[in-house]
Amino acid sequence: MSVTLTKLNRSVNASNCQRNAARAQQAGDGIKSAMAFSLDEIEKLDRLKISESITDDEFARLRAKVVQ
Repeated sequence: MSVTLTKLNRSVNASNCQRNAARAQQAGDGIKSAMAFSLDEIEKLDRLKISESITDDEFARLRAKVVQ
C-alpha cells in the first residue's frame, strides 16, 4: 500500500510542478507584454516631445504614469 501511495504522491507532485511551470510561463508572457507596451508608449511620448506637440512638463507627467 505504501508503494502505491508513494507513486500517487510522485504523480501529484509532477502534475503540480507542470501546472506551476505553465502558470509561471503565462505570468512571464504577461510581464513581457506589459513592458513592450510601456516601451511603445514612452517612444510615442518621446516623438511628441521632439515634435514639440507636448511640453517638457506634460512629457514628464505622462511618462511617470506609463512607468508606474
